[in-house]
Amino acid sequence: MEYDLGQTFRTSVAQLPGVRPELDSFLLAISGGIDSVVLTDLMMNLGANPDMALAHCNFQLRGDASDGDEAFVANLAAEYQVPFFSKRFDTLACARETGGSIQMAARSLRYDWLEEVRVQEGYTWIVTAHHQQDSIETFLFHFARGTGLPGLTGIPQRNGHIIRPLLPFSRKQIESHYRVSGLTHREDSSNAETKYARNKIRHDILPVLRKLNPGFAQAAARTIDNLQQTQSLWEWAIAYWRNELVEERKDGHLYIRTDSLVEMPFGRGLLFELLRPAEVNTTIMHDLWLAVREQKTGALFPAGTQEILVNRGEVIVRPQQTETTWSVQIEEDTPSVQLLDGILMMSILENIPEGFDQPSSVVQVDADELVFPLHVRRWRAGDQFQPLGMEGKHKKLKDYFTDQKYSRYDKENAWILVNGDDRICWVVGERLDHRFRITSATRRSIEFIFLKNTKLESES
Repeated sequence: MEYDLGQTFRTSVAQLPGVRPELDSFLLAISGGIDSVVLTDLMMNLGANPDMALAHCNFQLRGDASDGDEAFVANLAAEYQVPFFSKRFDTLACARETGGSIQMAARSLRYDWLEEVRVQEGYTWIVTAHHQQDSIETFLFHFARGTGLPGLTGIPQRNGHIIRPLLPFSRKQIESHYRVSGLTHREDSSNAETKYARNKIRHDILPVLRKLNPGFAQAAARTIDNLQQTQSLWEWAIAYWRNELVEERKDGHLYIRTDSLVEMPFGRGLLFELLRPAEVNTTIMHDLWLAVREQKTGALFPAGTQEILVNRGEVIVRPQQTETTWSVQIEEDTPSVQLLDGILMMSILENIPEGFDQPSSVVQVDADELVFPLHVRRWRAGDQFQPLGMEGKHKKLKDYFTDQKYSRYDKENAWILVNGDDRICWVVGERLDHRFRITSATRRSIEFIFLKNTKLESES
């Protein structure tokens, strides 16, 4: 039975979220094949005087045939009396440069250029000819490679400024409309080749599935729709838990509380979704989850250009850390210096303090022991000092940090105030060195205050 999509298609377009057929303008991505020719015919009959244009990518992969496709689409635009845009790409060179497949290179080139034209020419939407079978092939492709829920939801009908109004329709319905309307098209010979993964699914796998179940296409479409509904519910839940568990602090790092996650039956899956922007693969996720459950503070995992640190009931997502020689110099007349995560202030005291009950962020030292310029830097392997309260005994900073139960993150972010003669004066915000303490012989004193997560006014 022949089938004219006509009215059903107009309803499909009108139901797309945010699309206003009578007001919007449309840039149609047209290859010249059956699907895109049918899309053109249906869109041109959408209403009176539609504001549309045809756009064609010539990937120059099939010699004269590629040029023939371009000419065909140009003539099609002329027949419908709408603007025509085309672009030729050196797709093979792009694939070699990026190291990806030809198909991935073509896809990237296509969508980048279409968006460029859309913005420059002021079109509301980019329209592609993807249909129901394309969505099923995408589902099977991702399923075969291994994926999470988002990979099993097929192709969305709307993605940003891209809409796909043919998605609800089967290949048979599209071909039927093609015949009823007396349309013509260009055949792409590469569609018959099975060297590409998509074509293998189309020509080798789908026929077997149809033999197992003649209604496979309809069943798969229902399954994808169910998964899309589940995905919407899951995204709502992720947004809720992201608000509950994730915090971006002043240092720019993300902190995810894991104390409640480990009690949840879906904790691992939730953590994976919360970490999705960090591009954590499933192998690393397995090891990371074990470290979280076993509270392995200091465990570190790579994630693209970032890294994930397990740290006392939370995981920290931050840029990958490298060994740094970052330091700042303090002259005798320097009232304050900006550190990466706060301000260190210095002032001369008029009176010698009598007690040491200030918070750990404040310390007074014997000014006569200081040799300027001072330096503030990160701690280094081999550093040692004489912690106040140990009667002048030396201790390696590494051992001091262990005794104080510093996490790996704490150690990496510790600041050290160093005297001009290379003696350590103060583990900033923590412990003064015995040699710089105030004594009965002290004649002058200087006070240091560390204001964490604060910026100097000139730098805010």
